[in-house]
Amino acid sequence: MPRSLLYSLTKTNNEDELFNFIVQSFTDKITTWEYFVNWQKVFHHVEPIKLQLNMLNSLIGEDDFDNKARELLHRYPEIITCFPSLIALRDASIDVLIDTSAFLYKK
Repeated sequence: MPRSLLYSLTKTNNEDELFNFIVQSFTDKITTWEYFVNWQKVFHHVEPIKLQLNMLNSLIGEDDFDNKARELLHRYPEIITCFPSLIALRDASIDVLIDTSAFLYKK
């Protein structure tokens, strides 16, 4: 759904208003936020990669994001260890395609 349509349907003007609209639309139930997210598990898994995540936070708002991200990765390659968690993979490692020139996608 296009963002403008979502704002139009919810009669909101920005992300903060949209978030508040969504939260206010929740009805009272016997469930708590812990029903949706196991926060103890989240904190347990974040602790070992907290430093790397904070390094990545330095990229927020960068005008030249791609180059700044490359610089950060070259300077601190250990940042890559937090990527599986960021994309919600259960594996501790992921395969990365480095050279795309010889890559053929097969269905």
